[in-house]
Order: sequence, then C-alpha cells, then structure tokens
Amino acid sequence: MAFTVRKIKIRRAKVKNQAGALAQLLAPVAEAGLDLETVVAYAQKKTGPADVYCSLVDTGKKAGAAADACGFAVDDASPALLVEGDNGPGVLRKVTQAVADAGVSMRVCIALPVGCKFAALLGFDDPADADKAAKKIRAAGKA
Repeated sequence: MAFTVRKIKIRRAKVKNQAGALAQLLAPVAEAGLDLETVVAYAQKKTGPADVYCSLVDTGKKAGAAADACGFAVDDASPALLVEGDNGPGVLRKVTQAVADAGVSMRVCIALPVGCKFAALLGFDDPADADKAAKKIRAAGKA
C-alpha cells in the first residue's frame, strides 16, 4: 500500500468563537476563487478566539496573495505533511509508527477516511522533523 506524502504550507487565521464566524471568514476565500485543500478550525475554550488552519490547492504567488488578503497568513511555525493512500484496518497505525520510527513527535494528527482512501494531516514542531517523518512514511508505504 503506497502512500503519497507531501509537504503543505499551513496558513492561519483567528476568528471570534461565535456562530457564523467560520462561514464569514471563508466567504472572501470563496469569492477570491481559492480552492482549500485542508481546513481545521477549533477553539480551546468556550469563549475567546478560535484558530483556523488551512492549506491551498494552488500554492502560487497569486493564490498566496489572495489568501493573505482574506486573513490567512503563512504559519512558518507549523511544518506539515499531507499523507494519502488506500484506507484499511491499521493504515493510520502504520503511518504513525513510521513517524515514531523517525524519532520525532507530532504536534497534530488529523486523519479521515474518504471512501476507500484516507488523508492524514500531520503537523510537526520543526521542518527537519517533517522531512524525517516523510522519508519513513514513504518507506513504510513500500513495505
């Protein structure tokens, strides 16, 4: 079972933790014609701001400028990988074991099955950690 592993550039915005805030943030993104590849939004408390993280399908300068204008700044402190492949029992364990075998820790892991496929967003503290993990995950997908 082969895995597709690629680095993604995470962008970050903050919104009020209230009904409609995410929709309001995403409205100019849609109007700008930006295609979002990943979106993760969460609030740690019932009150206070919520964090919204995303990555874009188009990583060119024009798309980046449009995302900046919509309030999504590049988050260089959040190196991330997008891992995709065929879904099945134990597949996420195989991915996370590969990360462990690389000797690195993840800041975040969000994984979802989509039909017979899966996608996992893995976040790290350091770009070198993401590189080590990517190498081990690719090797695990070939085993």
